[in-house]
Amino acid sequence: MENAKKAKPRGSSNTSLFDITTSIFRDVKRDVQERDEQFDKLSMALGKPISKGIPWPSFSEVEIQAILKLHFEILGFSVIWRHREDPANEKGIDLECRRDSDGKKIIVAVKKKPKKNDLGQVLELSQGDAHERVYVYVNGAAQSFRDQRETFASKVEFWDEKILEDRLNESDLTLKLKADNSPTKLAMFQIMKSIIEVIDNQPPNTPSRPPSQELMRTLWDMKDRAVTVNRCFSMAQLMFEDSSRFGDLSDIKAQNLMVWCLDFIYTYGLNSLLSAFTSLPRELKELLGCVYENTKVRSNWLQLFTYDPGLMPRRVEDACAKYEQQIASWKKNADKRQSIQVEDDIPEPVYAELDEVADVLRCLGTWADGLEGTIDSLFEEYAHLSRIK
Repeated sequence: MENAKKAKPRGSSNTSLFDITTSIFRDVKRDVQERDEQFDKLSMALGKPISKGIPWPSFSEVEIQAILKLHFEILGFSVIWRHREDPANEKGIDLECRRDSDGKKIIVAVKKKPKKNDLGQVLELSQGDAHERVYVYVNGAAQSFRDQRETFASKVEFWDEKILEDRLNESDLTLKLKADNSPTKLAMFQIMKSIIEVIDNQPPNTPSRPPSQELMRTLWDMKDRAVTVNRCFSMAQLMFEDSSRFGDLSDIKAQNLMVWCLDFIYTYGLNSLLSAFTSLPRELKELLGCVYENTKVRSNWLQLFTYDPGLMPRRVEDACAKYEQQIASWKKNADKRQSIQVEDDIPEPVYAELDEVADVLRCLGTWADGLEGTIDSLFEEYAHLSRIK
């Protein structure tokens, strides 16, 4: 019969080709992520670090100059950024640093993987009028450059990555750089990127379909990992705040201990959350958008947005600008304190490096607390929608 309904082909459904392709891609991506998670857990069990250290080759020369400018400003120098302010007359000098308290002057040049034809800059630097002349190079150097380096050794200090990190310990920037470029901080960056993308491209305020059981299982797993991350940050912060637990550690030992804590938190918590947030299904995006609209005045969102990428490649100059504002504020407060008669001096911290680590963990823990609160709100909204659908 012509008017009879035609039977649907076997196996057909309303699922589009796009949905099928997306599902296949998500499954493959999940398999790769699970493999990476297992590899990281194995590395942790074997005592191998997950963090790769400070990615100096990924920083541009200008970014390394900005880091060094901040370093010398923390040490009390006034810095002229010749490379930026007067490149036509820099005469081989990228930074000119002068400290009024002792009259010390340091001039600095920065180069990535210098070659023989870069020796001209070293020559100009060696002729500069200063107490110290520093040539910073990262990502190695050509053999032709290394062969001639000793010619200038009496007048110029050569800092490779190892020496650079050792010198940056004086301003605690090595600690900051290692934290900001750890897998933990990079995972936070990607999670925040996913959240902001949902907020900026919000789906309808109310999810279009009843929430699925699969969504509930996903939220439960996310909640479990978020609690782990939050509690681990709190415990790690508490450990470092009580310096008697570790005694007098060198800078590098304190940094290694911090990196181990961050690697542990990444491996057993953040890595799974990263996988979830970088492949959000449509219904979870709808739920997240709805929760943000309904709860954006809550403190968990304020805690989430305390996240600061810090000294990461391609974000260094913004971070340095923020730190310079903090330095100006510290100097202002120090001047006020000097103008007030104080009977008893405030004692210096005994283990300053451990205090710096505790402060890093406190900031990251604030973010983790906000993430746990956000996932709690997702659970609440899921329960509400399950009742009314």
